[in-house]
Amino acid sequence: MKHYLNSFHAVASALIALAINAANTDRLEWHEKKPEEWYQRYDAYPPYCSTPSQMESRSIPPLDNSKKYGSKSRLAHVTAVIRHGARTPWTSDLHCWNGYSNADTGTWSCDLTTWLAPPSPKVVEQQEEESFDTSDSGAMFLFEKHYDSLVYPKNNLTNLLNGTCQMGQLLLQGYEQQITNGRHFRKAYVYDSSNGNEQDDTTQPDARMQLIDVAVNDETTDDDGIQGNSQPWSKDKLRLRADDDQRTIMSGQVLLRGMFEQEIDNYFAAKQEYPLLPLHTADRSRDILGANDKVCPRLLQMETEFRASQSFRSFMTSLEAKQLLDFQRNVLQLPHDQKMDAIDCLMTTICTDRTLPDAVNDYTSDVAMSADASVKRESSGDENRRRRLHDEDDYGENLFQRLYDWDVKGYVLQQTDNDAAYAKLSMSFLWAEIMEGINKVLENKQDTIKLSLVSGHDTTIMPLLMSLGPRVFDRKWTPYASHLVLEIHKLEADRDLILFKSDFAFRLLYNGKILTPLMDGCSEDLQLCDAQVLVAQVQPFATRELNCQVDKGFVALPRERTSDWTRTPSDDVAVVVLSLLSALVGSLLTYLYMARVASTRGYTKQRRQSTGSAGDGLHRNSLTLQVSGDNIDDSEGQFA
Repeated sequence: MKHYLNSFHAVASALIALAINAANTDRLEWHEKKPEEWYQRYDAYPPYCSTPSQMESRSIPPLDNSKKYGSKSRLAHVTAVIRHGARTPWTSDLHCWNGYSNADTGTWSCDLTTWLAPPSPKVVEQQEEESFDTSDSGAMFLFEKHYDSLVYPKNNLTNLLNGTCQMGQLLLQGYEQQITNGRHFRKAYVYDSSNGNEQDDTTQPDARMQLIDVAVNDETTDDDGIQGNSQPWSKDKLRLRADDDQRTIMSGQVLLRGMFEQEIDNYFAAKQEYPLLPLHTADRSRDILGANDKVCPRLLQMETEFRASQSFRSFMTSLEAKQLLDFQRNVLQLPHDQKMDAIDCLMTTICTDRTLPDAVNDYTSDVAMSADASVKRESSGDENRRRRLHDEDDYGENLFQRLYDWDVKGYVLQQTDNDAAYAKLSMSFLWAEIMEGINKVLENKQDTIKLSLVSGHDTTIMPLLMSLGPRVFDRKWTPYASHLVLEIHKLEADRDLILFKSDFAFRLLYNGKILTPLMDGCSEDLQLCDAQVLVAQVQPFATRELNCQVDKGFVALPRERTSDWTRTPSDDVAVVVLSLLSALVGSLLTYLYMARVASTRGYTKQRRQSTGSAGDGLHRNSLTLQVSGDNIDDSEGQFA
């Protein structure tokens, strides 16, 4: 751990350090736990937490040696989509339990800080194409960002999380998780050609899997100031994409630091400067690394229609739903107009060793993190247990797990409804971005990239998996620092031409598990599958041209975040019915009025009148967004 932190000069744009703030009797006092103190309080931790042992189990597995791939194959491209590491709560307004804000769960302070830098004088000079009086030194300050200017609770002057953390900020635990991911990726895809066939234990010895060569022989610099093609992070080898969140940006940076730690140290020692890497991002409120109904309003219509569906009504009126809602109100003492944000409340608490209420402190290693656990419980046929659901004082066992499962199931139901239509539409823009890079490889174009790294969220990875077919997604929530990997392999002519009609194959992996055989059209016995199967699966929705407009007559109604889930299904049906009736009555009145005008003024041309809009400016949580533990940014909306 000490070595990790002492080597923070890994990636220039990462620029991360630790800073302990001085204590003062009139100020808040805090510190983050040291690594040896992590994951010590509870007997077991859910996979969501991504403990060190859980992270170690997610390495990239070796490629099998099937003769059907031909005598020689070569890894040509990797697209990796990661979830950021462990973080603070995404909002200061979580609905958890009575007393949440007054306990250790109510204050979040961070020793991990972010370092910032303006463009160097040399870069500015290049942009302005004129000379500065800078002595050509390129000297500049680095700035360490501290959230410590509002630390006076006695005066009601605190940050939103009452400490020195940003909402949704990457924690030191998340930093270490991404270091581990970087080392997994290094072992899987990095090699040193100067060592010949003798690779060290941190790099890939299998020639078929060697993607990025870290041997450096060329000291040239291109027109953009990026080091020449021989640098492992040069722009023809690496592309980093993230939305404009601190935790996603830093997670991508730290992963690359873990992946190229040795090379960055060598580069800095030789040049006394940091490598410069482009980071590709967009306006946070407009980005598409998660469902964004501001960009695609039809998503809001699909959500509304789902809430009026029989499957959602059954979900909300189930015996399990009744019992868990009663438990939240009677035991956790949440107001009746609120539903617990179970995923974020439970996981940010247990994963950081904060205090769980006794009523939900029942997670054990025997409890499986399965999104359908409550379904199995309800359908067990145990009439005595079913009768107990009606007893207000008996809420059953495994409350931690069941509250979590219920939130997960609500999200999954909507995303997978109607052949995952919502997931496919919400990920269509991102799939278009991903496939642009992959198609260049499949078409043997010159401007291809070796590694495309996308740093996003749980609500990025899960709908991507759902869109790949009914068997691919395991209906479990995506843990911290998860990774979804698409490998593209070039095959030779002596491959099995029945199984591999094209020259390229793909391998799909999720947290170290091979998922390729779960895709329709792929062999259950092989790790690789013809790339055209992937293209055929995603081509219908991997586009920026899908219909994102709402149907005429659809009315988007404002909703309060606190009441999204606590409304009964009949309330949702009433909303839909009232919306439809309003549209019909409005259309009828418009028609009658225009007919009267036509008869009195002598013209018959009818004008069309819109009955509603998509409500672009609304700030809300839909069913999809509220239940996720990681998908709203309070300041900008959408996903986190």
